[in-house]
Amino acid sequence: MFTGITCEVGTVVAAGAGAITVDVPEGIAPRLRPGGSVAVNGVCLTVRALTGRRFTADVSGETAVRTTLGKLRPGVRVNLELPLRPEDG
Repeated sequence: MFTGITCEVGTVVAAGAGAITVDVPEGIAPRLRPGGSVAVNGVCLTVRALTGRRFTADVSGETAVRTTLGKLRPGVRVNLELPLRPEDG
């Protein structure tokens, strides 16, 4: 579950061909895990791969068309949100 409150801002490194790669601030990088969730500009995605402070997530064609994710390009800053944890409550 997400709160709807942006917790950090990341930068798109690569976008297109059904995936997006985002460079994230050090503050949230340790909380990302392959298979975990992250919201990018309000769209919930699943982290497919994680390398250092960068994660890659798949973006379906339908998601790209119906959200702003299909218009993202390298260098664009995006709002990031992590799901709530029990200890956040």
